[in-house]
Amino acid sequence: MAVSKKARKEITWILFFMLCVPLCYLLVFGDGGYLSLLRYREELQRLNSERTQLRLEQRTLHQKIQKIRQDPQEKERIAREHYNFARPHKTLANPYPTTPSMAAGVSDYIWTIEGLVRLNNVSD
Repeated sequence: MAVSKKARKEITWILFFMLCVPLCYLLVFGDGGYLSLLRYREELQRLNSERTQLRLEQRTLHQKIQKIRQDPQEKERIAREHYNFARPHKTLANPYPTTPSMAAGVSDYIWTIEGLVRLNNVSD
């Protein structure tokens, strides 16, 4: 049975589209498709942004560390603010040097590190 030229063309086009549709589907929706590529690009931008923020934070922390190492007043500021250490105040020197807690009546003793360690050992 002979197939006409027109029928052959139609069959060829049908086969061509039957092969192209799944291929196009894979190119758009498949694992390595266009939509996956867009997701990867978004994730890459997010990771780059996060990396930039972490580098900035690292630089800031490095500067703070250098400042602490080089500046004794910075060490004292941290000791006062973070660890609540206090020096005797000149303005509270009547009748003898006192700390703010002594002036407020909370304590009657100038605490030292050794005193705190002894207190901790006694309570254990």
